[in-house]
Amino acid sequence: MNSSFLLLFIYNYFFFSSQPKHKRPTLSGQCLQCSNRINDWCLNCPSCIASGKPIIEYAFWIRPACKHQGLESEMACLDVCPFCHSSVNG
Repeated sequence: MNSSFLLLFIYNYFFFSSQPKHKRPTLSGQCLQCSNRINDWCLNCPSCIASGKPIIEYAFWIRPACKHQGLESEMACLDVCPFCHSSVNG
């Protein structure tokens, strides 16, 4: 096993197991694609290309150039798409 992977595993284990319940990550909402309840760190459902947050609201953009999704609130702060580098405003 890679030593950096092992260190990351140990860090995550102690970080998440030592957090009080009120500070642990919680369910963020319902996925628009599969309708399951998802966490903030869900990798199986569509996520914003700007922030990595799961898309749980209907206020999102689909980039015409790359066809990836981004939250409207996150994409409004950018000039170019972080995925394909096309203009966000044009």
